[in-house]
Amino acid sequence: MDERKATIGWSKGQLDISFAGDHEEDLWKTVGKALSEAELAEHDIVTVVLDNTETAQISVEGNGLKAMNNYIRMKRSCYKVKKLRRIDPETGAHMFYDIIPNNMGPRTLDVGARFGQTGGTNAGADMVEGAYVLKNPMPSHMYWVKFYSLIKGGYKDFTDEVYDEDEEIERLERMFEEPEMECSDEDDTVLKINEFLEKESRATLSEQMNVDFLSNKPPFNRRQVTSAWKEWNKFKYCVRAKEANEVIVRLLAITDVSFKEGKSKKTVSSFLVKETGDLKEEKKGIEKAIDQWETLIRSMEAVLPLPAKTKDGEKAKKTSPFGNIEMEMADEEKAGYFLKKFRTPAEYHCKVVMVKAHDYMQRFEKYCADNGITVLDDFIHGSSTANWKSIIMNGLVLNPDAPIHGKAYGYGIYTARDFVKSLGYTDFNGSKWAGGRQEVGVIGIYRAAYGKPMYPDQGRFGEGYEKEVAKGGYNCLDAKVQYSGYRMDEIVFYNEAALVLEGLIFFATNEAALNWLS
Repeated sequence: MDERKATIGWSKGQLDISFAGDHEEDLWKTVGKALSEAELAEHDIVTVVLDNTETAQISVEGNGLKAMNNYIRMKRSCYKVKKLRRIDPETGAHMFYDIIPNNMGPRTLDVGARFGQTGGTNAGADMVEGAYVLKNPMPSHMYWVKFYSLIKGGYKDFTDEVYDEDEEIERLERMFEEPEMECSDEDDTVLKINEFLEKESRATLSEQMNVDFLSNKPPFNRRQVTSAWKEWNKFKYCVRAKEANEVIVRLLAITDVSFKEGKSKKTVSSFLVKETGDLKEEKKGIEKAIDQWETLIRSMEAVLPLPAKTKDGEKAKKTSPFGNIEMEMADEEKAGYFLKKFRTPAEYHCKVVMVKAHDYMQRFEKYCADNGITVLDDFIHGSSTANWKSIIMNGLVLNPDAPIHGKAYGYGIYTARDFVKSLGYTDFNGSKWAGGRQEVGVIGIYRAAYGKPMYPDQGRFGEGYEKEVAKGGYNCLDAKVQYSGYRMDEIVFYNEAALVLEGLIFFATNEAALNWLS
């Protein structure tokens, strides 16, 4: 295609540009990028001349650009949504700007916008559902001009991380579908547990991210969750607070944290790791950030509707709100067996729920068969209540790129033989490691491919054990008290298929706190 030429002129300069194509976007994307690199006066007029005949004008008003007239005639283009974010840790500013084209078929009629910021007001806009929207949409040719002016102003493009057009279409289609019956009414235990766990996830998101759940529309989409996990994995490479804060700023942008005034006001700095210069102190801050964001992302997963389709395009099995997973209350004998096995103190009132995770059990059985493992055992794992719906649906996920800060024996799945050991990792009131405040705690019971365990060297910790376990033909690392120097055993598995959830223990010191599960 022949190259076309245009001239951009303003009070202090002129620029000749060239481009290929006969669509509106071909010209104006080039113009938008050129203007973002030009030095414009605070109040100015920009004139674009195409082929020495057709013209268009844009007014410069402070840092903004506004269309005046456009006599350039080109084939119409069809634009896509753009999600831009600007977070400034120094000033605490947290702003978003969504460019939203109004499309009809293969062309864009005009361009709207949804935007907002912490505090302040926005002239020329109306507030709708917590954001400002333009009263008058922009002409379609201003799409790229606006985009590049925002990039020049410090915004970054997070569209790929937070927006999925197919998912948005699917969400709209669900609004008009008949509600799907996901489980039978023979036993409502699973419904009660789902309601409890989802409530805890919502409470976590409301408290830490100011998420408003008054609307039926999910506050997050699956693309945001996936992007957040990818960003979270980068904590692995963070040694100093400054590096971790770069990850946190991107997580704030991806998850659309809302900063609002109120009793427990949140700011950008509320999430950042303090840069003290003390390596040990900063490392502890990074460990805390890792746990905080794991809980937040798992909570985001918990409030999303189940995916409508599996990867191969087939409809996903749904036997419960957790997917292809069933639950029922354990009988007295079974509950007593587990509580005794894990040395549960009498001061805790407990209710045990048995879990049938069919897909994960198949994976577990295959793993045992492939590795010739016949020695099985049961262990427990503690985690924050807000994490559990995600854990039930997705398993305890191992990722080779995930953070390993604070892990005594490298990055693995840590389980225990003692109830009190796992309790310390829940957010139950007074828990040792998590400093919890919850009235009810949750611990998972896991069937494990114990096989042949490796025992660690006395007092030696570090990441090397994962390789040693694999190299030595072992199936897990059993850090018993006599080998670890700890007060209670912990058993570490380096393959997620080596474990399958078979039960949940809900516990409290006040028996009435568990009445909802009766």
